[in-house]
Amino acid sequence: MKAINLDTAVFTTFLTQGATAAGIDVDPYGGHIGLVEALAEHARAISKVLRSLPYPDDGYHGVLAYEIIEPIGAWLAEDGTRMGYPQNTALEFERRYFEWVNK
Repeated sequence: MKAINLDTAVFTTFLTQGATAAGIDVDPYGGHIGLVEALAEHARAISKVLRSLPYPDDGYHGVLAYEIIEPIGAWLAEDGTRMGYPQNTALEFERRYFEWVNK
């Protein structure tokens, strides 16, 4: 298992919450642990993109996790083919991020 930073851990939690609430089937991943491991790859991709974006000086906002990350978990659950492409999830995050900061 790869090392996980705090953002990745938090993002994995919220991705999992969103995907689970949307009714994702855990069987293709070998159960819940396998799903979490798969979602951690998406969280890593999101964390990498976030570090490259302009971000408020006051640091991490939990609001980002439940307003952007959790819905992305549901977005992943809607179409199982998305799970194989963390880089696409990172692009979706970036799109939603700029919508969020430009509200």
